[in-house]
Amino acid sequence: MKELKKKHERMTNFSKDLQKKTCPFDNTKFYSDSSVQPECIVTALECASKELQTVASECFSGDFNATVQCTTIGRFIQELLNEPKKATDETTAKTCKACETYPQKSHKDFLNDVETLVKKFNTH
Repeated sequence: MKELKKKHERMTNFSKDLQKKTCPFDNTKFYSDSSVQPECIVTALECASKELQTVASECFSGDFNATVQCTTIGRFIQELLNEPKKATDETTAKTCKACETYPQKSHKDFLNDVETLVKKFNTH
């Protein structure tokens, strides 16, 4: 549990660092929704994990450190999702919205949503 808390703090620090950076394409938007119902948090985090790859390639392709930070956040999310007690059954997942139907947000708002979703996931 202590290791998970350390990883969460590291993810939060990476997210804060990335929010300070500017995405060269101001009109680039990413799918995210931190207001999902508790039963859809896993689905929303799966979406966020995929979108982090897009953030890395579209906003930070020339910035090695930022790309590594995005990848690390994505891995942290995957580790959370692989926890057996947090698994979501297929029936529940089918009632959740698809990633592409979430609101589109700037990279800063997207990263804020990721942090919120991880917090919700950990208290769920």
